[in-house]
Amino acid sequence: MKKRGVFNLPVGANRMLEGGPITNRDDLSAYLRLRFQMYCKELHSLDAINYPNGQESDWYDQYAVSFVIKDQGEVIGGIRLVSDTPKGFLMEEGFSLSAINRDKTVEYSRGIIQHGYLTRGTFLFLISLAEDWQLSSGFLTGICAAGSSQIAPLMRRVGWRVIGEKKEYHHITTVPMMKVLQLHVDLMKV
Repeated sequence: MKKRGVFNLPVGANRMLEGGPITNRDDLSAYLRLRFQMYCKELHSLDAINYPNGQESDWYDQYAVSFVIKDQGEVIGGIRLVSDTPKGFLMEEGFSLSAINRDKTVEYSRGIIQHGYLTRGTFLFLISLAEDWQLSSGFLTGICAAGSSQIAPLMRRVGWRVIGEKKEYHHITTVPMMKVLQLHVDLMKV
C-alpha cells in the first residue's frame, strides 16, 4: 500500500515492513553500515581500513537515490539507484555495457537485506520500491550486476534479462542484467 512515497509489506500479525527513499541522516548511516558489513566484513571485496567510521560509501553515492526497508524503525535493507556519471556506471568496472540509453538508465547497486530478513518477499519489495521511483522519475531502463546463483533467478522472474556473461565481481559470481520498464498510460485521462 502506497502512502506519501512510503510502502508497506505485511510480515506477520500486526507487523509491517516499511520502505521508501532515505529522508534522514540516521537512515542513511544505518544503510551505509549495512553496506560496510556486507562488502568489507562478509565479502571482503572492499578494505575495511578505508572506512574507519564503519560506513561504506563511494564516489557514486553523489549520483544516487537510496531506499531503505525498516522493521519497527530499524533499517534492515537498502538499495541505491545510480544515474550515469562522468565515470560511467559502477558496474562498468567489471562489465562492458553497450546499446543503452544512458540518459534514461539507472544502475541498481549496493542492494542489501539483513540475513534474518532475506526472503523472496523482502527482496521483491525492495526492488518494487526502486522500480516505482525509477519509472516515476523517467528512467526507463534498469541495469545491475546480480549474484548469479540466488539474485539473478529472482530478477528474471520479475522481468529482468541477462545481457552478458557471468564473471567474478566483488568476490561473487555475477551476471549483468537489464530491465526496461513499461509506461502505463491511463487512456481515460488522455
